[in-house]
Amino acid sequence: MPMNDTATPLDGEQMYAQAEAIARKAHAQQTRRDGVTPYFDHVKEVADSLQCWDLKTVGILHDTLEDTSVTAASLRALGFPDRIVRAVEAMTKPDGANYLEYVRDQVKQNPLARLVKLADLAANLKNNDRADQVAKYTSAQIILKNQ
Repeated sequence: MPMNDTATPLDGEQMYAQAEAIARKAHAQQTRRDGVTPYFDHVKEVADSLQCWDLKTVGILHDTLEDTSVTAASLRALGFPDRIVRAVEAMTKPDGANYLEYVRDQVKQNPLARLVKLADLAANLKNNDRADQVAKYTSAQIILKNQ
């Protein structure tokens, strides 16, 4: 990934555009659980449902650290602000972690990650007929919505 051309950190629409390019490349060969839908479609749907550049950027990157070779260090080296990288890190479930504990102890503690996770959960619940996933995602929504 090339270094960003500016001496200042990325911000706003420029930040989102770079994040989208990173996510598109990182998820290029991945598909959703159906084995057909491009995984990038999911992260784009999450990002598109959010309102500001910070949230959209975290939304488009929310699965990159967990599911691709992209690292937090590489995002920082590209000029992504620490607030963005910290939120993407908060969205990254550690291997072997209990899902609901991760949501409560990690995601909920970061304001950007919390809002992006709510959008992610909404996307994951849409047209989902698997009772186990619906129960898990609905429980996560309750955790995140309760202050």
